[in-house]
Order: sequence, then C-alpha cells, then structure tokens
Amino acid sequence: MTEPQADNGRTVSDNCLLVDAADPTYADTVISDLTKIRGVPSGMALLRRLSATGHCVAIMRSAPTDPPNAWVRPSNRGRASELGTGDRVANRPGEMTPTAQTGFNSVIAYDPTDWPSPAHPSSPASDAVLFALLLEACGQIETPADANPHRYDGSPIYDAAQVGRYQSERDGG
Repeated sequence: MTEPQADNGRTVSDNCLLVDAADPTYADTVISDLTKIRGVPSGMALLRRLSATGHCVAIMRSAPTDPPNAWVRPSNRGRASELGTGDRVANRPGEMTPTAQTGFNSVIAYDPTDWPSPAHPSSPASDAVLFALLLEACGQIETPADANPHRYDGSPIYDAAQVGRYQSERDGG
C-alpha cells in the first residue's frame, strides 16, 4: 500500500483503496486498521489480491446501527457510466459515487469505532472486521453478479478460516 494522497477531501491510494476522509479522525483510524492488516502475511496477501483485480474498493463510514453493523455492497457501475465525468460526486453525506474515470467495484460501509461491538464484547477488533470486509469485497469483484445472480444474498463470501488465520498472525500465534 502506498502513501495516500489527498483528493477533494477523500484519501486515495494508487492500489485503489479509497477511504472517505471527510472526517480526518475516521480516515486516520481506517488507515491504522489497514496498516495492521498490511503488517501480517495474510493481510499483505489480501491487499495484493485486491490490487491484482485492477478494481477499486471505497471504504466509508456506515450510518449508525443498533447493534453496530458493517457490510459490503457492489457499487453502481451503471450509474458511473451515465455520469461520464472524472469527478466523484456525493449522493448523500459520506457516500461516494463512482464515475467513469474513478469508478470502484465495491463499497465497504464500516466504522472502526463500532468494533469490538459494545453490545457483543467478544466480537472481533476493528481491523479483523475490516479484513473480513475486504475479503468479501474481493469475492464480489472476482465473481461478477451476472455470473451468479444469487451471489449477493447477504451471506459472507469469504472463508471464516482466513479471518481466523489473520487474527492468529496479528496476535503473534
């Protein structure tokens, strides 16, 4: 992962992870989690896998939910083609829309301050949640919706064992 560069209030890295930087504290916390992910072999492998897809993933703060939640959704690539400009535009506060030039394929809605969840103290740390979300985003990018129309049924696309391996490496095990 290369050093992020500021772009119209958004943090952008050239391997196509875009972090919503409207709130610099949020962006710093997400980048801290990405740095933890990058610091272990399974995390680095995941970031390389994501980079190899040639597609982008946007990470943005999710609207508050009770209990806390995070999710991945495919981006609206059709809308990106309709826009046809090189600028990202905001639909709603905190939501980035891809354009023809800067389009991305998955959007991760996630707030690191929600993890571990106060409602479930045994839930994973924020970096492990982000790792799982990045795995799911890779799955969405690597298997187009038209190849499997039932792909996005809300069930995890990633292998939970990979998340466990990441946590073990992170914890020095």
